[in-house]
Amino acid sequence: MSYPISFNLLGDGPYAGTLDGRILKYQKLTNSFMDFATATPTSVNKTPICGFPTGSSFDYTGRLFSCDITTGVTVVGPFGGLAKALLFPLKTECLSFSFLAWMLQENQNLYFADASGVFNFTTGAEAIRTGDSTGRLLEYNPKTKKVTTLLANLGGALGVATAAGASYVLVSEFIAKRIKRYWLKGEKAGTSEIIVVVLLDQIF
Repeated sequence: MSYPISFNLLGDGPYAGTLDGRILKYQKLTNSFMDFATATPTSVNKTPICGFPTGSSFDYTGRLFSCDITTGVTVVGPFGGLAKALLFPLKTECLSFSFLAWMLQENQNLYFADASGVFNFTTGAEAIRTGDSTGRLLEYNPKTKKVTTLLANLGGALGVATAAGASYVLVSEFIAKRIKRYWLKGEKAGTSEIIVVVLLDQIF
């Protein structure tokens, strides 16, 4: 199983995360994927041990920031290799079940979702069954290394996307069946609103 996650700023890719903790890069000339990065030193095909990158985004220097549902937020250089952990699950205020990162090029902050503050990857079905609403929309500033909670009490926050011009960020709620918009700029900055109610998984 793999997740399509990102293209770099040169248009190379896509890059995809796999259940054994690898990030793969698509090679157009050979029509195949090659290993680009790993979340842990070894890949043992056991997600709780080796990780599972579910969403990534490049910054302007070519670094790839990734959200991993078991190893947290990581970063790897333009040439790949072993990813460095920036935020660890269960050791900070966030990341019990992190999903889908999006680097906003205008301010170089990373926006990502934590699907649940109670359940993790192996108990995700319970989150759906109980109608869990402990998810969050988070902002990570690579310069200050600070994590800010923008929205809390989200029902299965899985998808994140940002608007051109850095005016707002969208987050999808799988359990609550809706998409919320959080304003980053303008008169509504710091506020949120529901913009659509729909059955969905992620937004990209």
